[in-house]
Amino acid sequence: MLCPPPARLAHLGLLVAWLLATGVHLDVAQIYAWTTMGFRFARTESVGEAFVSTFKRERMCHLCHAVDKARKQQRAATVIPTDDTKPVIVFLALPVVVLPQPPGARLEQWAVSENGIGRARPPSPPPRGGWNA
Repeated sequence: MLCPPPARLAHLGLLVAWLLATGVHLDVAQIYAWTTMGFRFARTESVGEAFVSTFKRERMCHLCHAVDKARKQQRAATVIPTDDTKPVIVFLALPVVVLPQPPGARLEQWAVSENGIGRARPPSPPPRGGWNA
């Protein structure tokens, strides 16, 4: 079953946010840079040498440098704190309060289930008036 358009838009937004948070855009840029470098190096070198030259750190292109810089910034922003800087988290146990059902409510449920139909008995005597036929 297809989702309604607002739900699709929400799902698409969530997917895009997740992909950007995990750094997939940097992976795509890196793959594009490696492919471009590989084809450029293959013009003047053999395919094997071009492959090796593509992944050498000395021969990185401007896009590889930009991706490398972005990854370093991303890692610096998500540094795991050491034991000295970890905050202390305190959980307070809340008391559990159990409220029993009032006796009148228990009797009404019993009367409804005894009726067998699953609904309450009509009032006795039946109401009069209110209907003009």
